[in-house]
Amino acid sequence: MTGSIEGETRRLLRITFVERDPAKIRAIQQAIRDEGTHLRDRKRLNIDFVSLDDAELDKVGKAWTRTSKLAQDELRRKHEQAPETLVPTRLTATLNQGVYSFGALTEGASIPERQIPLDPTLVRDANDELAGAWDVEKQYERGRFLGQLLLPADFRPQLSTAAPLVLMLDTTVARVHWEMVAQHDNEVISSPFTGTGGAGRHTAQVGEFDPRRFLGTSRGVTRQLRTTFAPPPQPPPPPRRLMQVLVVADPAEDNRQPGAEAEGAAVAG
Repeated sequence: MTGSIEGETRRLLRITFVERDPAKIRAIQQAIRDEGTHLRDRKRLNIDFVSLDDAELDKVGKAWTRTSKLAQDELRRKHEQAPETLVPTRLTATLNQGVYSFGALTEGASIPERQIPLDPTLVRDANDELAGAWDVEKQYERGRFLGQLLLPADFRPQLSTAAPLVLMLDTTVARVHWEMVAQHDNEVISSPFTGTGGAGRHTAQVGEFDPRRFLGTSRGVTRQLRTTFAPPPQPPPPPRRLMQVLVVADPAEDNRQPGAEAEGAAVAG
C-alpha cells in the first residue's frame, strides 16, 4: 500500500490474538470456522485452523478458574487485614457521542483509558431494569449484567477488593446505579447464593442478600461529578473567620431512623 518493494523481511508473517477468558474460546472457534467456510466458498481465502477439543478447553478453563480464585483470595486477604489503610481506587467514566470512556487509578497501577462504543439506550434500559428488580437474585443478575456491559474486562478485578471507590462521573454516566452493580463470580470467587463457606467465600443462602456482592454495600463509595458548568473552586476562608454549619439529622417525621437524632446532636456538639 505504501509503494515499497516487497520482500520477505517486509511482509507481515504472523498476527497473534490473545483471549484471556477461556469461556469465550468456543464461540471464537466457531466464528473462525464459519468465516473460513464463507471465505472458502467465495474463493477468497483458505484458513488453516486447528481448534481445541472439549477436553483441552475444560482443562484450560479449570486452570484459569483456579488461578483467578487464588489471586483474588490473596488480594482480598491482604485488604481484609488492614481495611483502614487501603488507598481508594479512582474510576473515571464519561460518555461522548455514544462512546463510553473509562480510566482507573489504583494503589499499585494506573490503567490507561479504555473507550467502548455502546448504545446509551441499551445502558439506560439495563439501568432501569436493575432499579425495578425486587427479587434479590434478579438484582444480582441484572447488576452483574450492567457491570459486564459497561466495565472493561481489565477494570473489573480492580473492584474486587474492600478498597474505597471514588467514582468521577459526568452528568450522563452519573445516572447509572453504580452502587447496585454486582461483580462476576470470577471476581468475587464464589456465588452469593451457593451457600459454600470457607475463607474469603460468600455464605449467603438462596434468596438472601449478600452485601459483599454489590459495589455500594461492599466498600465505601463516593461520587464526584465532572461538569464544565461547575464554578471554579472558592479559596478557603480565613483562619479567624467564623464558619457556620447546619447539621440535618433525621428530618422525616413519618420515618424516624434509630439513633440518627443522637448522632446529629453529637456531631453538632
